[in-house]
Amino acid sequence: MLNLDEGALRNWFAGLGGGGADDAPAPQVREVERDPAVSARLADLGALLAAAARADAPRISAALRADPLRADLQAALAGLGLAAQLRVLTWPGEVGLPEAAAVTEALVAGLGPDATALRAGRDAAIAWATLHDLFAPERLEALRLATQDATEETDP
Repeated sequence: MLNLDEGALRNWFAGLGGGGADDAPAPQVREVERDPAVSARLADLGALLAAAARADAPRISAALRADPLRADLQAALAGLGLAAQLRVLTWPGEVGLPEAAAVTEALVAGLGPDATALRAGRDAAIAWATLHDLFAPERLEALRLATQDATEETDP
């Protein structure tokens, strides 16, 4: 199920770092998402998307790539925090939706402010993940050991 509850989003976001990245930034959850009425609508959205994927995955995949559903979902996502945005953008691939990559690309496509906001969030998350992996403690330690070994070999 596509659970867009704040607690579920936090757990999902933390798991992106390989099973509990304690140093992962807290996912952005906008205040509007904490409103009980909005929270209920997000729960409905997640349940409806999940049910549609189970019932007729090719049909929901095509609908998510075409207007008006694409534009409506894009606008709704742009008003949410990064955690919910990323959760919905990664969901098609997680559930094996046909043309999953095309669905995600359609949701971030366009020149308008909604698409720009979604791409900025996605790109920031990718940049953080890349830097997190690049500067992981085990990589830095391996680099330190390699340079230490190289220095010791060149010392007289």
